[in-house]
Amino acid sequence: LERNSLFKPTGVGEVLLAKPLDDAADDDDGTKYDEFQLLEGLTSNLFVVYRDGTIRTASENLVLGGYVRHLILSLASSLGLKVDTENPIKVQDAKNGLWVEAFVTSSIRIVVPVGQILIPSDNDKSSRKEKEQQEVSKNISLDTLWSKDTVKDVPYGKPHWKTLYNEIMTNPAI
Repeated sequence: LERNSLFKPTGVGEVLLAKPLDDAADDDDGTKYDEFQLLEGLTSNLFVVYRDGTIRTASENLVLGGYVRHLILSLASSLGLKVDTENPIKVQDAKNGLWVEAFVTSSIRIVVPVGQILIPSDNDKSSRKEKEQQEVSKNISLDTLWSKDTVKDVPYGKPHWKTLYNEIMTNPAI
């Protein structure tokens, strides 16, 4: 790609795909990122762990399945971890402090914890049509949606991503 930074800004490890929670809500009054759900990465599946220990990932009818995604879902269930593939990973939940962990999976990277998730800044009040017509800038303004540094404690002990990763790496049956 000639202008790689148009799709993945410098310093960004993965780009996450998102969609509005309500498909019918396609107004032209500007983007309200609070009303979005996160789906998956360009080359990975996304998992978010909520305060109650529930591991949430997008429904399989919205994302590509992936071998490691399937493995994580199977292992989590066998380890007695609660998994939710029915409810969306809501941007608003992160803003409300409901996320404790986030991690991505892929066949090459297996399980990688996420340090922070950035979203486009809400400072730009242009309508969606105006944004689509503007040339994408190299200097995209981003705000932190979630950061592991803001999580005060992991209420359920050892992080789930680490438990699942260790199980994959040490279980000879896998």
